[in-house]
Amino acid sequence: MIDPLLLLIQVAILVLMIVPGFLLAKAKLMPEGAGKAISNLILYAAQVALIIAGFSAVDPTKEILLRMLAVFLLAVISHLMFYGIGRLCFRRADEAKKRVLIFSTVFTNAGYMGIPLLVALFGTTHPEVAIYGSVYVTVFNLFLWSLGAFLYTENKEYISIKKMVINPATIATFAGLIIFALAAIPTVNEHFILPIVRNPNGIVTPLLNNFKGMVAPLSMVIIGLRLTELKLGRALKDKYLYLNIAVSLFIVPTATFLVLKAISLLGIYYDELTASVLMISASAPAATATSMFAEKFDGDSVYSGLIVSITSILCVVTMPLVCTLTQFY
Repeated sequence: MIDPLLLLIQVAILVLMIVPGFLLAKAKLMPEGAGKAISNLILYAAQVALIIAGFSAVDPTKEILLRMLAVFLLAVISHLMFYGIGRLCFRRADEAKKRVLIFSTVFTNAGYMGIPLLVALFGTTHPEVAIYGSVYVTVFNLFLWSLGAFLYTENKEYISIKKMVINPATIATFAGLIIFALAAIPTVNEHFILPIVRNPNGIVTPLLNNFKGMVAPLSMVIIGLRLTELKLGRALKDKYLYLNIAVSLFIVPTATFLVLKAISLLGIYYDELTASVLMISASAPAATATSMFAEKFDGDSVYSGLIVSITSILCVVTMPLVCTLTQFY
């Protein structure tokens, strides 16, 4: 189960990474367009390394494969449920805000915060935990590059298999799965995976580790940049901000727990680590992609930055609080 105190410490460390971005922006040391450039670096390089590194770390076993399948199916159910919650709660907001509000409800920071937190919490006892986080993020990205892009553009062309598959994160997932599968072949594992892909003194492992290590700090730096653009006095008068906080940080993870508990009580599936992966992912703040995609598709980047920033700061308290629900799983 999730240790609330350890989770609090790890979340606090991540949130403090917001400070450098804020100070650099305040000191006018970040050029115009820096946020968009950093977003592209994360989307097209660092996140790719994070996903491939997760699948490359361990050999496949029946237990790991079963958990991967469970996380995948539950993540699909969760994202569809989050979309329904978002549509219901924000149906009366004006269109520009509605897109941001629903997007931030569906997409949590499961990759940039979730995976580092899972590794910090369970990496010692379950070294393969990054794989489960990556599987959740795979589903996240399937929805992100289709439903997520549609929410901002209202272009139905994004609701297609091609858009879901042809994107950096999904391609990285396929590459990671190939490496993961090859590790099951003893000869290939001995002569290719171990000496090349997993060799700490080689090229591949250090390269992936260095790039994946950029994900959390850079995503937090972007949040820091956005903080300098906020007109907090005006923002605090927005009733939908408070509703979004309640929905994203409390209702969404609670609904996730109820689904997990129902599946457990019905005898369909029970696994504490799987439940922890889903709860950490669901209780994370609004995804940095909320503002990244707003930048990319010319949405309301200021309002999206507000949502991401506020939920990221408040999650220091809310994540450990809602994750105590796992004690009752």
